[in-house]
Amino acid sequence: MTDDAQSNADWQEVLKWAETCGIENMRGKHATAHHLIEQANTTLAILLAGLGGSLAYATKLLDAGPQPIAFGAAWLCAYLAVLAALLVHKCLRVAPIPPIFNEPLHLAQPNFSLAELRRVELKGLQSRIQRAANRNDEIARWLNNVRTLSVFAPLAFVAAIASRT
Repeated sequence: MTDDAQSNADWQEVLKWAETCGIENMRGKHATAHHLIEQANTTLAILLAGLGGSLAYATKLLDAGPQPIAFGAAWLCAYLAVLAALLVHKCLRVAPIPPIFNEPLHLAQPNFSLAELRRVELKGLQSRIQRAANRNDEIARWLNNVRTLSVFAPLAFVAAIASRT
């Protein structure tokens, strides 16, 4: 086997290996996206439970007349509603994720060799991986922000009460 033939065979193996790794990487990005959605849904359920509880408490106390605790509960309800809306808008809205595989007609190009097509597809796969990673990073950042802000919900309640006394 000549050096050119050997290097071409090696290159074909490199392309195959890189494609396999890229596809697994992209599958991982899709799994991460799914996990982030599950985590955001769990966080939303907790926020909505707190929102419902604070709303019920605020309306019950309002029947007895305006009290600082009712005011605090109303503010807590509003605070949690804003967090829930932010979570839905930034984390749970349906948004496209780059596909794992390219479309067949994009790949079947008769004017190019298989090696040329594979090189171009690897670049496309890398681009899709980066877009998926950026999408996941953005959702994870907002999910973390909403969770962090939810920790301060009791402070919003106390601050609202303090402003009424």
